[in-house]
Amino acid sequence: MLVIGKKSLEKGKEKVMKKRRLMALLLSVCVGISMFPMMAFADDGSTGETKPTATDAKYFMYEEGEYDEVNDTETYEITGYKGTASTVVIPDTIKGKKVTSISLYENDDKYDKCFAKIRTLVIPEGVKDVSLDCFYMKRIVIPQSVEALDITGMHRTILDCKCGSYAEKWALSHDFPLASGTSTQIIAKATFKKSGKVVNTCKNCGASKEAKVYRADACCTGAYKGENGFYYNGKARNGHILVYAVDNQDAWLYDLEKGKDYTVKAPAGRKKIGVYYYTVTLKGKYSGTKKLAMKVAPKKTKITKISRGKKTLTVKWKKQRSQTSGYQVLYQSAKMKKPKVITVKNNKKTSVKIKKLKRKTKYYVCLRTYKNVKGKKIGIWDENNLKIVKTK
Repeated sequence: MLVIGKKSLEKGKEKVMKKRRLMALLLSVCVGISMFPMMAFADDGSTGETKPTATDAKYFMYEEGEYDEVNDTETYEITGYKGTASTVVIPDTIKGKKVTSISLYENDDKYDKCFAKIRTLVIPEGVKDVSLDCFYMKRIVIPQSVEALDITGMHRTILDCKCGSYAEKWALSHDFPLASGTSTQIIAKATFKKSGKVVNTCKNCGASKEAKVYRADACCTGAYKGENGFYYNGKARNGHILVYAVDNQDAWLYDLEKGKDYTVKAPAGRKKIGVYYYTVTLKGKYSGTKKLAMKVAPKKTKITKISRGKKTLTVKWKKQRSQTSGYQVLYQSAKMKKPKVITVKNNKKTSVKIKKLKRKTKYYVCLRTYKNVKGKKIGIWDENNLKIVKTK
């Protein structure tokens, strides 16, 4: 009995020791994980991290770059990414050739989903030319060797670079935040009508650059292309508010950040058929307000048949009388400067004849329901209800 007791005791001690070793291992792992995100900044303004392991070259698309006359050798340019990692480290060489340029953009191909997964991009020393979209990226590490930059997209992407480098000067003058920290002095706020101006300063070295703050614009989109509205369903509708910066040609540049750059006040109701107005108020580097309209329109109907004549088209549709004052038929040919609209005020009618058309001519025909609200016809032109038909 005594022997059995000793064995049991030894087994118990062994279990306790295993648990202690396991707890010690877990503790060390937890400490390591908790310390991992804490990045100390070096004197040069970069994060001072050790060189990360390069992502395998098989996950990149590349082509021949500019010939290196100094070293009398060929180089490669990175043109795409087809991996799934969120942290991507570009290799400094591929097949023995140096990588000297990077051109990463969305190309509307099957690899766009891969590109969209990148959150941190690390560019190696030796790369001289960088052009890319950073819509999804949170951080880009840029080496001192870079001599040309063209980064488009979100202006909240952090650029991690050394003080005194070309990348630092570019970031300050293009209003991108630095990993070492940036302080901003607002000289003139941007509005919905004109651009503004700020002075950005690196918190680490004190380098300063003046930067342009592009003017803002905003829109409200609904569920249908070309229309800022929704069909009635008895529930409150929510418009999708987009606020963004634009250039001198009104071309979209990048989205502004809600809460930091602007706030949105939604109108009450949004259930009944009518027009509702959202109020966008700019803040921070921006100033001004803008009202954006959103429709709630009567339920839709659809075209059931279009009969062709020599100079006529007869359009028939399915009756939809619920909260509907009538129907409107829009038609246009390629040679017409603007479309024409026929209004059918009787909501019981289900057809209309379009006359005085040209023979053997293709016409675009669209139908919508509408309701009179405060003297305005509220309805949605739905592209899904667009027909193309040719007269005889």
